[in-house]
Amino acid sequence: MGSCQHTQKTVLVVEDMPLIRMDAVGMFEDMGFRVLEASDGREALGILETLTAVSVLFTDIEMPHLGGLELAAIVAERWPQIEIVITSGRLEPCEDDMPNEARFLAKPYDPSALGSLGL
Repeated sequence: MGSCQHTQKTVLVVEDMPLIRMDAVGMFEDMGFRVLEASDGREALGILETLTAVSVLFTDIEMPHLGGLELAAIVAERWPQIEIVITSGRLEPCEDDMPNEARFLAKPYDPSALGSLGL
């Protein structure tokens, strides 16, 4: 018997630092997610506008072109079904700066921290 691929969630990892993005992608793949990648918020919006299967947005705050908090606000408005996780190694946003239901995860993160989000 094969695994239940129909229940596999897709996460979009948005991170401008390639090594950090690669690490996050690997962690989500190890957890059984299908993973898409974007290097900034603009690229992420392009992906979201063409794909309907994204269930989780995992975004850094500080990025060029379109930051993570701005991206999260757009995603919450346009795709309210997408779960949002905001991450940063330097900033911790106020709850008022994040969309409702969005969660914050400080860097450096590890697989157990990702697992505790209940995604």
